[in-house]
Amino acid sequence: KNKALKGYVMGKKEIIIVGGGMVGALSALLLAQQGFIIHLIEKNKVQIHQQAGDFDLRVSAFSAQSTRLLQKAGIWNSLPKTRLCAYQCLQTWEKDSAKLTFDSQNLNLDCLGVMAENSLIQSALWRALEKM
Repeated sequence: KNKALKGYVMGKKEIIIVGGGMVGALSALLLAQQGFIIHLIEKNKVQIHQQAGDFDLRVSAFSAQSTRLLQKAGIWNSLPKTRLCAYQCLQTWEKDSAKLTFDSQNLNLDCLGVMAENSLIQSALWRALEKM
């Protein structure tokens, strides 16, 4: 059914990826686009995100580089812009320890990246993989 994910083609390298979350699915898609034979193993059924549904509380901050990878994979333009939110500041810290702050103004940027729902990104990646 899915030539990019199943089967063997003489002379092509096969790659097994364990885990079909955002990182695994993105890696599988980018490698499949380069002509590799990909076997993607995911133990859970992938839930396809409903664009009109409730917002998913699990979100990730996607840096400019991560956004470029999603563009390279061909899924960025399929994401509904109403479900994405640019962020200008990001802070990390540890209990009673150092704090690190990134601010787009200090870098002369409009934003540092985009916040997006994990399920939105994962669904878009899996839909693209199914078309391979």
